[in-house]
Amino acid sequence: MVLTYKDNVVLFYDYKTFQLTYVHQWRYVGFGLTSNYNHDTNNLEEFVKHQEVWMTTGGTHLLSLELPPSFRFGPPMVKKAIPITFNGLRLRYVNEMDYNHETGTIYGNIWTSDFIVEVDPKTGICLHLWDLTPLKLQQPDNVDVMNGIACDSRSKGCLITGKFWPNIYNVDLLITATSARDVPSAFYHDYCTEFKAPSEQ
Repeated sequence: MVLTYKDNVVLFYDYKTFQLTYVHQWRYVGFGLTSNYNHDTNNLEEFVKHQEVWMTTGGTHLLSLELPPSFRFGPPMVKKAIPITFNGLRLRYVNEMDYNHETGTIYGNIWTSDFIVEVDPKTGICLHLWDLTPLKLQQPDNVDVMNGIACDSRSKGCLITGKFWPNIYNVDLLITATSARDVPSAFYHDYCTEFKAPSEQ
């Protein structure tokens, strides 16, 4: 399953052959997509019936998707939406995402920034924030934004890269988190909105 940014279509590829099998219209802007799919599961056919899939659209919510019995019937449906919050404020622009099987959480890059957040998919609360600006500063002048995360249980860290970056980096995020008091005020201004309880909306 592959999202498109603003084309309002979602693409489905055969897992074994990588051939495009289905194209469906839908109304969402595609930002981030991930699932708890586990390649090490003994019975994959049984696992996929219960797997969790999440996506973001550039807004402040993490969307849980309900998969159809077959993608020939149509695209997934949104079954739940929870606000993504950072220190009590709603967080926008969570983009490239990957599910970390070791922690049961989602790591997401903030669009056009060098920040990565760790999100609890059950609550939407951001547990950690990482500023990878030092990594971006090591790149050649002609590269673009950081936009690649892969959590591999066989690796101690997470694999990080960006658009046109010449290298992929193994970063141990667990020892480099930024505490809440050290978050620059510009982060709140650029990426957060005021949180409102459902009764206030």
